[in-house]
Amino acid sequence: MSRRDFLKTAGLAGASLLGGGALAGCGGSNAATPGDGMRKQFSGMTLNFVSENTSPTSAIAANLASFRELTGINVNVLQLELGALVQKVALDIGSGEGAYQIIYADPYQIMAPYHEALVDLNEFNEDGELPSIPKGLDDFIPTQLAAAGRFENEKELYALPYDCPTMIWMYRKDLFEKYGDRMSQDLGFDPAPSADSTWEQ
Repeated sequence: MSRRDFLKTAGLAGASLLGGGALAGCGGSNAATPGDGMRKQFSGMTLNFVSENTSPTSAIAANLASFRELTGINVNVLQLELGALVQKVALDIGSGEGAYQIIYADPYQIMAPYHEALVDLNEFNEDGELPSIPKGLDDFIPTQLAAAGRFENEKELYALPYDCPTMIWMYRKDLFEKYGDRMSQDLGFDPAPSADSTWEQ
């Protein structure tokens, strides 16, 4: 199997696992339902999914039989605490081994440092030979899709919203007021959180 075919399979499985099994519907789509030939074109393949130990991942792991029946694809699920997951993904990407085709992409500890190693899911979603994301991208809350799946631009899509964590950026305003000028000199940019803050900062 070619690298492209393998990536197409991973994209199909990731979209089906995440889009069909763990997400609540918010909207609709007129997308055609794929036939068995399209769904089962990679029957017999095994994909490895590494994830944080979350309830949605446990739900996916408990429902893999129906996914295997629908697609013929076997999925192995490895659930870890977030710190162990980040380390495992870093080692896998850094070594180039590629042991995991589907990754729980925490936006801060995985997406930010490793986004260049991930595949743009638009390539799979727009491929007429593969089933598209159930109910389409419009089924996701736009800000959540952007926060969970996009990085540095609005075009590439690296992940789909999965477990909806609420992240809060907290900081000591008094320390920024007291030491802000000194921090700016040392760092070369204004460290106060703002809409202009970059991932590199």
